[in-house]
Amino acid sequence: MLGRLRTLGLAPEVQIDFGLHTSKVQGDTIGLVHNVLARIPGQVPGKALLLCAHYDSVPTSPGAADDSASVAAILETVRALRASQPLRNDLIILLSDGEEPATLGAAAFVANHPWIKDVG
Repeated sequence: MLGRLRTLGLAPEVQIDFGLHTSKVQGDTIGLVHNVLARIPGQVPGKALLLCAHYDSVPTSPGAADDSASVAAILETVRALRASQPLRNDLIILLSDGEEPATLGAAAFVANHPWIKDVG
């Protein structure tokens, strides 16, 4: 993912953080996640669009349907957008980790990443 995003002309980063999910039924789940993020700047200041998919899958699955197909779709969308006119608004790409245990990657992004304030 990092290599593909770099090939597309982006400067991806990895958010290494702890995600926390609280559930009244199952209790708290916490885990270390490695989210992959990239950003395409837009032409007009304002809120950004967030595209998000998770790259982890349950241990016994092949992973393609959950959720690698969505990761591939986002990478193809980024490729197509990079080949077209500049975007009006910023586009943030979040390929999150730890979603199967309890949406931990998304929780870490929302709780701790500075780009969350830019999402509209």
